[in-house]
Amino acid sequence: MSDTRKYKTRSKVDVQWVPGLNVEGKIVEFGTLPESAENRRFMVVDTGETLFRIYESKDLEEAFKLAEPGDSISVTFIGKKSIKGNKSFSSFNTRLWS
Repeated sequence: MSDTRKYKTRSKVDVQWVPGLNVEGKIVEFGTLPESAENRRFMVVDTGETLFRIYESKDLEEAFKLAEPGDSISVTFIGKKSIKGNKSFSSFNTRLWS
């Protein structure tokens, strides 16, 4: 049975990444969240059920440059990768299409 709901409002939820988690849907908006002295960029992805807020990271930089509202995106969290200086970064598998 298809869902024919016409939402008047839905809450935006920050993605809580765990390895293997995939968020796929339409990009509906971009924005920034003031955080300390920086503005942290995010995109909102509508999966049909949930509006997920995905924050920009080094590994998602290209997707943020190329994406436009209305594009479809699939983001899968691979996990944290260790780098020099006892630091780590989040690694993603990303697909973006119009």
